[in-house]
Amino acid sequence: MHRDEGRENHRWLPRCKLKIAPDTRARKWCCRMKDRVERGRPDPYFISGGPTGCLLIHGFTGSPAEMAPVAEHLCGQGFTVHAPLLAGHGTTPEDMERTGWREWVHSAEEGCDLLAGRAQRVYVVGLSMGGLLALHLAATRRVDGVVSMCAPIRLRKRSAVFTPVLRHFVRFTPKSAPDPRFRRDLWSYDRTPVACVPHLLELVRRVRRELRAVEAPALVVQGANDQTVDSGSARLILDRLGSRTKSLVTLPASGHMVTLDRDQAALLSAIDAFMVEGGT
Repeated sequence: MHRDEGRENHRWLPRCKLKIAPDTRARKWCCRMKDRVERGRPDPYFISGGPTGCLLIHGFTGSPAEMAPVAEHLCGQGFTVHAPLLAGHGTTPEDMERTGWREWVHSAEEGCDLLAGRAQRVYVVGLSMGGLLALHLAATRRVDGVVSMCAPIRLRKRSAVFTPVLRHFVRFTPKSAPDPRFRRDLWSYDRTPVACVPHLLELVRRVRRELRAVEAPALVVQGANDQTVDSGSARLILDRLGSRTKSLVTLPASGHMVTLDRDQAALLSAIDAFMVEGGT
C-alpha cells in the first residue's frame, strides 16, 4: 500500500477566519488552527504531511472532533490533513442560528483552497452534512477523489419539511443524547437551531442537482443502522454520480457516526483502498 513519504515538520499554521465574540471562552478555542488532533475538542486542525492532502468536513451541529479517527489514521499514513470548522459551529447554537448553507459552503471552499495551496493532490472526505459539502466541492472544483459518508440526500424524519414554518414558533429543538461510547470523542451542540434546518434542506436540493457533475472517483459509505439518513440515500447518490469509478460500502454494525462506530476499522480500510485505487 502506498504511503506518502517525506513528512515535513511545518510549523506554519493559518489563522482561523471565524469571528470571535470575546465574552465566550468556547469561541476562543477556535480562533487558531491547531497542528494536531485533540480528541473531543471543536478546534480546526491542519497537519502537514506528504503531497496528497485530505480535507475532512464535519457534520451539521458537529465539529472536527468527529473526524479525528480518520485524521489520525491518514496522518499515520503520511497524508496532509485539514479539518476546517464550519461557520456557526464549535461555539453556540445561537451563533449557528445566524448562519446558513452559503456560509457552510464558503467554509468548505476556504478549507479546500487552503489545502490545495499546500498539497499536489486533494481528496475531500465528509460525514453527514459534510458528505454533502464534499460532493458539492467535487462537483464544482477539481479534486482527485471524494468520500461521502452518511450524506443526508434523504432524511428519515419527514418532519424536517415543516421547519420553514416551525422556525417562527420554535428556535431550538433538543438533540438526542449521544451514544455513551462516543462522548469522549464528540463535540457537538445539544440543541438544533430550527432556522438552520431549511438551509440544510436547500443544500440537499442543490447537491442532488450537482451529482451528475461529479467526475472524480467516489466512495459512498453508509451505516446500515443509521437513524438519521434514509437507507436508500447512499444508493441514490451512487446511481446519480457522474463518476466512472465509484463504489458503495455499507457498514453493517454502524449507525450515523460511522467514524466512531463499531465498523471503524472497516471504514478506515475502505478509505485506504480507495486512496490506492485513486492513484495516490
